Amino acid sequence: MTDDLNPGDLATDETPQEGCMPFAQDMLETASLDLPADPDAPEFSAALQLLRGQYTDRTAYNFMVADQLAKRSVSPNGLNVRLAGKWGNANAVTADVRAWYAGLAKRLSANHAKVPEAVQRGANTLLEQMWTLVTTAVQEPALQQINALQAELSAATEKLASANQRMEVLTEEFEVAKAEGARVAEDLQTQLQSSTAHVVDLASQVNQLRESISQAAIEHQQELRAQAARYEEQMLAERRAHQDEVRAAAADLAAANGRINQERDRLDAAAREHALAIDRYRQDVKEANQRAEAAAVATRQAGEQIDALKDQIATGAIREARAQQDFATERAALEARAVEKDHALKLAAIEHERVLGRVKELEAALQAASSTVKDNSKGEG
Repeated sequence: MTDDLNPGDLATDETPQEGCMPFAQDMLETASLDLPADPDAPEFSAALQLLRGQYTDRTAYNFMVADQLAKRSVSPNGLNVRLAGKWGNANAVTADVRAWYAGLAKRLSANHAKVPEAVQRGANTLLEQMWTLVTTAVQEPALQQINALQAELSAATEKLASANQRMEVLTEEFEVAKAEGARVAEDLQTQLQSSTAHVVDLASQVNQLRESISQAAIEHQQELRAQAARYEEQMLAERRAHQDEVRAAAADLAAANGRINQERDRLDAAAREHALAIDRYRQDVKEANQRAEAAAVATRQAGEQIDALKDQIATGAIREARAQQDFATERAALEARAVEKDHALKLAAIEHERVLGRVKELEAALQAASSTVKDNSKGEG
């Protein structure tokens, strides 16, 4: 179904009220039997709105609308009932339709009279005659309301005609304002052309200013390049001087290293000579011990032969005395030589200590020179 909706009616969410106006509910429901047969006709919706004024309960009204739609083979769902009856929002109307379906079977059973069909037809005829009288009395106020609405429609039509006349007057005023706007636009176009010429002049001045700025920038860049070249030459000269100093320091360091190496070679030679002297001393002591052992062996042999060679005691005593004398002399000589070697070793130790001190001094000087070279290299970097 389609029909114009009143947003105020659709947005209404009224709480169903109990009871109706002083008209009987059954009479109101039966009065709706005279509604137009076409549910899409505007008269159907207008007649429902007239009947709505007789209801104080939205649910009862929507029950009646659902009955009328069902009688006209239109599905009485929430949307169709809301579009036709125009009372309540979507949720409220849907709840009313659900309640209508819940009581539909009970109502159908209650309306089926348990009397013979012939008697029922006669009763229906009598009831229809009675209801015609009732509906005639009920519809008279509705007809009066329709006449009042038609009068309001005529008044609204007259207001619309007046509004159309006002629209024509406003249209003429608009045309006049449009012409005035065209004239103003023409004046503004003239002013725009004049402003454009002024802007072109300003653009020419700006270009000249840009050219002068560009020339000044070029001269400034040339001056900066000249200063950079002078600074670079100065830096190169300072770098060459620094490199010369570094090379001189490196030469001095190499010379110091050469002297240190020479001193180390001399010390190594002295140490080797000292080691050789110690070895010779040890060899001499070894030989003296060997000779002393040999002499001791000879003495023991002489003592063993004393008993056998008693007749040679004197000769043996002399030989023994001579051997002891020779041994004492040789031993004294070896001790003298040992004293000389020890003195030489002490002198060599003193010389070794002096050389070590000199080496330490040279190493300190070498470290100082190395630190100087590193500092110079860092400064150059």
